[in-house]
Amino acid sequence: MLSNEKDIRLSRLDLCYPCKKTNDKTNFNLFLERCSKKLRRNRAIKNFSLKYNSLSSILKIGKCGSLNHFRVYKNYREIRFELEQRGLKLKAVQNFIFEGQIQSFEQITVDMFFKYSKKVLITDENYTGWLIDFYRRQNSTNTH
Repeated sequence: MLSNEKDIRLSRLDLCYPCKKTNDKTNFNLFLERCSKKLRRNRAIKNFSLKYNSLSSILKIGKCGSLNHFRVYKNYREIRFELEQRGLKLKAVQNFIFEGQIQSFEQITVDMFFKYSKKVLITDENYTGWLIDFYRRQNSTNTH
């Protein structure tokens, strides 16, 4: 046991959902633009940007270092949905790790990831089928 165990804390958690690129006809940039429009309507989310470059596009929500920093982009192999979390939310769940309750930690952090994803992404799109699938499975488990 460490003498300074009270000083150990979880300061950042990165969660990522990678999706294989599909060959569907849906345009990734259009998807990001639709998400951006959703964010503009949500007055609670102030800091977001949609940037294009020659390789890809990236939607950033929140500032780097803020409590929630969400990114959506594609690389050569996949589309990545990433959530970087800091602060009070992590403080509330870090004891699950330190006490060996990994399953509880995973459940809570996965729920936070999917809840935030649903808040910032449009859900009627091929790119977010994984998000709808998660909520369908959650609902079917809760009803059984």
